Amino acid sequence: MQMPKSKYQQTKVCDETLVKEMTSVQDVFSIVSIEESGIFELNGKRYSKLYVLSDINFAGVTDDEQKQLIINFSNVLKSMPCRFSYSVANEYVDERSFHEKILYRLRGDKYDHLRKSYNRVIKDKVSDARQGLYQTIYLTLTIKAENMADARSTFNSIESAIRSAFVGIGVNGIQGSVMRTVSIDERIQLLFNLTHAGIDTRYKFHFEDLIMQERYTLLSLNTINSYKHSFLLLIRFILETKGISASDIKFSDLTYETLLEFLNWLETDRLCKPSTRNQRLSAISAFSEYAQNRDFDAASVFRSAILKIPVKKSILKQRAVFSREEIRILLNLPDENYETGLRDKVLLSLMYATGARAQEICDLMVRDIRMNDTSASITLIGKGSKTRQVGISKKLADTLHKYIVHRDIEKYPERHIFSSQTHEKMTVSCVEGIYKKYVSMAKLQNPSLFRADSYPPHSMRHSTACHLLEAGVDIVTIKNILGHVSVQTTQIYAEISQDTVDKKLKEWNETWFGDNHKIKVKKSADIIPDFLKTR
Repeated sequence: MQMPKSKYQQTKVCDETLVKEMTSVQDVFSIVSIEESGIFELNGKRYSKLYVLSDINFAGVTDDEQKQLIINFSNVLKSMPCRFSYSVANEYVDERSFHEKILYRLRGDKYDHLRKSYNRVIKDKVSDARQGLYQTIYLTLTIKAENMADARSTFNSIESAIRSAFVGIGVNGIQGSVMRTVSIDERIQLLFNLTHAGIDTRYKFHFEDLIMQERYTLLSLNTINSYKHSFLLLIRFILETKGISASDIKFSDLTYETLLEFLNWLETDRLCKPSTRNQRLSAISAFSEYAQNRDFDAASVFRSAILKIPVKKSILKQRAVFSREEIRILLNLPDENYETGLRDKVLLSLMYATGARAQEICDLMVRDIRMNDTSASITLIGKGSKTRQVGISKKLADTLHKYIVHRDIEKYPERHIFSSQTHEKMTVSCVEGIYKKYVSMAKLQNPSLFRADSYPPHSMRHSTACHLLEAGVDIVTIKNILGHVSVQTTQIYAEISQDTVDKKLKEWNETWFGDNHKIKVKKSADIIPDFLKTR
């Protein structure tokens, strides 16, 4: 028989429950999810992002001007349309991480002496710090949004507004950028230090390692929403045709016949295209694989049924593709003597040279450009926040550098390359508007060449792929250049390119061997070259 616990014992148990060792940041902070961009989703549809604020560069300004800069800086922070917190952290200097993260690495070029000077100044500053401490200023922004996509868009707008405001009031950071986004690893490190203050615990966390260990696949928001919609449609179909509610659906209900009826219903009743039907099938197939891994016996029939259903071949719509001559004309239309003309020249050239999407062009920053004496490349952020590097020609690199210098943004890594009259970061609609403007000009000036009814903005990307194929570049390389996940997507361009070849061949045959063609036989005298003719 168990004796009842005394009040002392009850209190002791309660204390042991309350005072437990913290093993996770989530024990203290209500973090729902984390995105690669550094956005933390919190409870209550709140989203948070952390930034590092650089020390203001006071070099060459008077005391009064310093005070005014501080006032201006404060006014910008006060005017932000969201909640924010301003924090100053004192951190011990870790020699190894210090050298890795702060100091410039020597590259063996003519600028190494500048890097050494910079490193010497920073080392002196840190060594003079009290008890080996250095201060870091953080800015935390918190907003409310319906989903991660809305939050991402809102943060981008706020960031652009803040950076533009800082530039407008003459606030410059010592390292060129006043505000830098804190990475996921860095932010969790800070949270770890906060929750483990005074505890000698080694910290090790890498976001990329977590993804690999958990075998997570980073899906874009559009893909996730597509998957959700596919299942909502399937549930609706089963309810309407079988009378089974969502809570009562079993794996055994998802037979081959039922799934095939569902896919046919999509095409007949909802008038979906074969490509949309295939997307729904792909979503359900992914779930069937997941279900089988979790409960093999229950989901095996469901998985087998899915595997029996074939993918329906879609009728590919002929996409408008520019010829090389048309591309040459199009890229030569902007007038480089004007600022907008120079901008448009660089924009169109980058679209063709890299096969970049309109959104990827908008997202380009100064930090994404890599140039040296022999080569140049740009880093593009594609779908699902996947990055890729694409090389560009020396000529294009020179033109791009000319434009960056003209805008006076070469010292600001986080400034966007392309801006409009109203936004620091150009919008997709603005990029498409510029593209359509020059296509219309080209069609008007060269009606014999630009004969397609329409050239959507993606035509530039299609043209890049087709021209690379025709030049003999292998399809895997083109896949990497365009940022496709699967080579099957790139394979479409091979078919398009062949269609282009067939079209040109047909035109050539009709020109030379058609019924209406009359072969003109030259006289023997006409065949003789001029330099062989006698006077």
